[in-house]
Amino acid sequence: MRALRFQRELFHRAMELDRNYIAPRYPDAYLEGSPFEYYSEDVAEEMIGYAEEVLNFVKRMAERLAGD
Repeated sequence: MRALRFQRELFHRAMELDRNYIAPRYPDAYLEGSPFEYYSEDVAEEMIGYAEEVLNFVKRMAERLAGD
């Protein structure tokens, strides 16, 4: 099986998605305030963009691997 190669930037975006996945779901994740106080529409839109980039990468890799 071939090794998958991807850009460092994509890896960092996936890490950012990971950091922003769990905390907003739990009301006691932050020492003070509610999770909604730590996020904005701008942050949400940025994370959606990151998720789309990761999904597009996965789709391209799946297509490439299916051709092997």
